[in-house]
Amino acid sequence: MDLAQLQDIKRLYKRVFSTDDGIKVLEDMKQRFFFDKSTFSNQPHEIAYNEGQRTVVMFLENMMTDIEKVEQMKQQQEALNE
Repeated sequence: MDLAQLQDIKRLYKRVFSTDDGIKVLEDMKQRFFFDKSTFSNQPHEIAYNEGQRTVVMFLENMMTDIEKVEQMKQQQEALNE
């Protein structure tokens, strides 16, 4: 995926999860999937499972942030190609 595609997909994530419904869904996922709490368990497999759930929510958050950084990277890449 090139920077332009990354920038476009990040905008889509932000658009979807910035709606009233998207905000509610993301908040629900954060509460259900250990976003702000420990994934600790006495069972190693359960920790791995919990971390997998948490990682998805972290990915969604990341896809909605740092769009400006992607734009800066794109500009730098374009400058290098000139």
